[in-house]
Amino acid sequence: MKRRLRLLLALCCIAPASCGGGGGATATSAVDTLDSDVATWTGIPCAATSTYTIQPDSVNVTLAAFPVATNNGTVNEKVLVNTVDIVYRPATTTTPALPTQYMGLGLQVDMGSSVTIPVRVAPQDMKGTPPLSSLRCTPTIFPYYVTMTFHCQYLKGGGTFDVSAQTNVRFADFANP
Repeated sequence: MKRRLRLLLALCCIAPASCGGGGGATATSAVDTLDSDVATWTGIPCAATSTYTIQPDSVNVTLAAFPVATNNGTVNEKVLVNTVDIVYRPATTTTPALPTQYMGLGLQVDMGSSVTIPVRVAPQDMKGTPPLSSLRCTPTIFPYYVTMTFHCQYLKGGGTFDVSAQTNVRFADFANP
């Protein structure tokens, strides 16, 4: 019995960083690293007559609901995914801090199934203002570790729990294709 417990603990410790569980769900990001361009140029980039657009970028996260055994039996009901908090942690000491972003969702996930949620980790307004707007016409890259925390609850019972997924985002003025 002790060997099985040790094996289970070891497996939990080496689980992929992109997965997170809590309550009756798991969340997994579809990409490890997203390169997010802060400006898509028309004409010659950074020329006096050039113009640019700013496009938001999203990461698909698969959220799967599963039954959970409790002291009072098994919770086997739909999960309501209310909101997601998107937290950015600078990956280098020279990368500036970014504010936490929030998204309302209101999605229901049937027990035993999953949904794919596009999480806007690089919103247009964030890329268009400092410090990210300062990346235009420079070779600088700002890398971040991103944690997306989904706030969930059981639809009937109302019990709440959080589940997280991880990704990385690199912001820069990447060359246009």
